[in-house]
Amino acid sequence: MQSEVLSESYIWGVLASRFQSELTLQKSEIWRFSGLLEEYGGTADEDFYRKREQKALIEELTGLLGASGRWRGGKPALYQ
Repeated sequence: MQSEVLSESYIWGVLASRFQSELTLQKSEIWRFSGLLEEYGGTADEDFYRKREQKALIEELTGLLGASGRWRGGKPALYQ
C-alpha cells in the first residue's frame, strides 16, 4: 500500500500549525529535554532571552517536522 502524498499547502498550512500548537503545549518538557533548562536555568517565562530561545526552538522543530513530511525515499514526496 502506497502512502498518500501530501500537498505543500496542507503540510505548511495545516500540519505546521498543528505541530507548533502541540510543541507549544509541551514547551517545558522540550526545554528540559533539549538541555536548555540546564544551560539557562529556570523556566523560560521569567526572562526575555530564555523565552526567545524557547520560541526559536519550537519554530525550528516545527520547520523540521514540516520538512520531513515532504521527503520520502530521498526525494521530495511531491515528485514521486
